[in-house]
Amino acid sequence: MKLKGELILLFSLTSEQLSDVKYIIKKMGLRYKIIQKEEYSQSISYLCNNPDAVKTDEIYSGKDFEKAMIVLKNFDKKRLDEFFNTIKFICKTNDDIIKAVVTNINKYWSAEKLFNSIYGEHRVITENNSKNIKN
Repeated sequence: MKLKGELILLFSLTSEQLSDVKYIIKKMGLRYKIIQKEEYSQSISYLCNNPDAVKTDEIYSGKDFEKAMIVLKNFDKKRLDEFFNTIKFICKTNDDIIKAVVTNINKYWSAEKLFNSIYGEHRVITENNSKNIKN
């Protein structure tokens, strides 16, 4: 069963990634929002159109994210599994996309803070996996 309010925020996707993800979005009947670089200072809650969220006046002027990022809101476990399994199958560059789920903690973070946190974890895990393979 689809939860009310399922939403995917899309950050910095290449045209190929965007095409693949839009195919999945259409197939699953999801809503999405493409986030512009200038909006990276806004909270995830604001970007998800939460009526209680406050817009910041700050306009992001830093560099674009090093990798694409997808943020999923209001997905139950079954729908998350469906999305992640489908993106692995459809999107050739799936490993180049950072994925996150909106939580009660990170919804207050800026998009930039969320990306830096998730990407930092991703790099540590990738480095540890590489070390384990070599050993």
